[in-house]
Amino acid sequence: MKILLLGGTSLLADIAIMLIKMPSMNHLHVVLSPRHAKELTPGGKTFVDSLTDMLACEAAHCSYDIIVASSIDDNIFSERATSSNLTLSISAAWIYKQRHIALAGKIYQLHNTLLPAYRGGASFSWMILSGQRFAATNLFLVDEGIDTGKIVLSRPYLFPPECTKPKHFMDYSAKMSIEHLSEFLRIVVENGDSDFLSEPRTQPEELSSYYPRLRSEVNGCINWGWTVSQIERFIRAFDDPYAGAFCRLTGRVEKVILKDVSILPSAFE
Repeated sequence: MKILLLGGTSLLADIAIMLIKMPSMNHLHVVLSPRHAKELTPGGKTFVDSLTDMLACEAAHCSYDIIVASSIDDNIFSERATSSNLTLSISAAWIYKQRHIALAGKIYQLHNTLLPAYRGGASFSWMILSGQRFAATNLFLVDEGIDTGKIVLSRPYLFPPECTKPKHFMDYSAKMSIEHLSEFLRIVVENGDSDFLSEPRTQPEELSSYYPRLRSEVNGCINWGWTVSQIERFIRAFDDPYAGAFCRLTGRVEKVILKDVSILPSAFE
């Protein structure tokens, strides 16, 4: 069994480690985007170096390769897609076109919101801004739209109260994704295909919403005219792992970065 993983993040690393331990796995291809590859891990290493070390420790019988690709319009993608039994995209930075889908046969993509709501980027920040705590582990078949493909697996869950920052949402959703995908991937690896899945379900467009990516240094400016609860949500939405929300003092050009916000009871008195 050969599987191609596309994208990045710690969730991809967890899935890669889970796959490489499975007895029926023969080879694992990992293609990272440059943005993900150079991200620093808690240990201070880049993500690509950290992933390389982790797989080296776990790969007893399964071979693997890790490639950083700025584009998927070259042989790096085509050679790996055509030789793999399954292609799985996790937080990938690329927009897939029909030519990419045709090479792979099918591309499955993971998305952790209640699709078709919160399509697009910065999903957890947007959820915090809107007060949404319901999410789902969704696996869908990639088409040429953004997060619009037919859903083959959906497992809803609720973020607990202690999840207050994007980093908390990411860590909890990664935990739920591993829990929900482990059985699916085990069966795929054992059977050599994904034909056992139920009929893909079309997303209801009347319930859809799309949100763009956010950049803390551009979109994180606080409006002190908002309500207390709106400001609190806004600061939390740009908290770890992001740079933080910001404001400027009168007459100064330097930014004041705000994180770890809480509302005191007296704020509502």
